Amino acid sequence: MLHNVATFKRLPWEALTPSPPKTGAMGLAHIKRGHKFDGEHQASRGLHAILTLAPLMKWLRRAYDHEHQSRPQLSRKGAIMSLGRWYAWVSLVACAANAGWAADSDIQQWQSVVAKAAEEYTQAFAARDVKRLGALFTPEAEYIDGAGTVFHGRAAIEAEYTASFEIEPPGTLDIELVSIRPIANGVLVEDGVSTFKPKEGEATSRVHYSATHVKQADGSWLLASVRETSAPIMSAHDRLTVFTWLVGKWHEDVGGSSVTTEWKWSEDGNFLISEFVIRTPLEQEWKGTHRIGWDAERKQFRSWVFESNGGAMEGWWQKSNEGAWSVSLNGIDDEGTRLSARLTYTGDGKDALIVTQEQRVRSGENLPDTMHRVVRQPPAPGNTAVNRSRLIN
Repeated sequence: MLHNVATFKRLPWEALTPSPPKTGAMGLAHIKRGHKFDGEHQASRGLHAILTLAPLMKWLRRAYDHEHQSRPQLSRKGAIMSLGRWYAWVSLVACAANAGWAADSDIQQWQSVVAKAAEEYTQAFAARDVKRLGALFTPEAEYIDGAGTVFHGRAAIEAEYTASFEIEPPGTLDIELVSIRPIANGVLVEDGVSTFKPKEGEATSRVHYSATHVKQADGSWLLASVRETSAPIMSAHDRLTVFTWLVGKWHEDVGGSSVTTEWKWSEDGNFLISEFVIRTPLEQEWKGTHRIGWDAERKQFRSWVFESNGGAMEGWWQKSNEGAWSVSLNGIDDEGTRLSARLTYTGDGKDALIVTQEQRVRSGENLPDTMHRVVRQPPAPGNTAVNRSRLIN
């Protein structure tokens, strides 16, 4: 909660690569000079604003296309963020147009206000300093979370920060700015998307927000309102990052048999997939796959296991209060016999896991619990384990 004003990504005021249009209804050059209409033009500035933004939008689109083509490796997410920054710039220009073509100094001041608030907030949030965070708000400010809960007044907001820090892990914040717009003299509204990234590798979350900055009598700016316009958003990939400790190749020896397993991300990053090979003392061998995904209905991680000999299982994951992950599996073996078990994974140093199998049942018969140790295999020379993950069967 309250991951709203954070690391500010400066808008590319001076870094627009293609040359701006120099002719047209009103060019960007007029805006940069703080051009003012007078007389008949002043009365019809709204129409001029509309006429101006049409070629400007086309130019900005060409500018974005130029940037994107010059960086073919730009990811889909990066492309969306980059385009967002172009339109954030357009939003400022549109506001300037509607305000009678504000001077360049005005636009720079709007940017400076938001940048300063972002820097102060980031530092206070990293330090988990509730008083510093509260000082960024007006005494009668309000904070409204994604569920619609209203925290009115600086004291209530500080109390919510305190409660939030008690249950949430430390982490970093990142902001993708959507727009800054003046709505009255001394009042700015900032819209954007805040991303919270826990330090311990937990799932990240994103929240759309709107923040209102109000200029005070002493010339400073404070937050009068922060509203989360959506509940925290996490992609399937973001949620699955809690399993990154599985990344890599693993090996185990159990009862004379050996099991080698490698886990890695699916191509779209929304699943963790393993391929495993089981070899018995009689030189028999069979293979299989294990896929972990996010079930949106049950709000829970789900597994699907298929073996080359016809065995198949599926199950659901849970995390204990101690932090260990377990999966309860049900399915059939290679003879078509029903079986079930709960597997729990506990870290044993950096490169080993203890796997405990409990509640083992085959064809209605209870089987004894088992426990074995699985060891991570080092990457081959010249290779890295980036984007590789693994699970044990």
